[in-house]
Amino acid sequence: MDAVELDRYRRSPFVSAEAFEDVAEANPKVFEELLYTNDLIEEYKELNKKLISITKKVDSVLFKLNVKETTQKSALQNFYEHE
Repeated sequence: MDAVELDRYRRSPFVSAEAFEDVAEANPKVFEELLYTNDLIEEYKELNKKLISITKKVDSVLFKLNVKETTQKSALQNFYEHE
């Protein structure tokens, strides 16, 4: 049994917590691998949330810069058109 099979076994609606504990105790290395994998998945999710947040902030700043640049170009065009 590998970590993937152990995870499927754990998620099965037909497996009790006690049955899962028995299988995990019988396969300690596989259980350790499953825990490590779950930790990595949780860390990935947290990092992904942070990345999304940073991306949104960067997009907001770029939008504001673009608006500012467009406004400045319009002001210059208006200035030269009136002269």
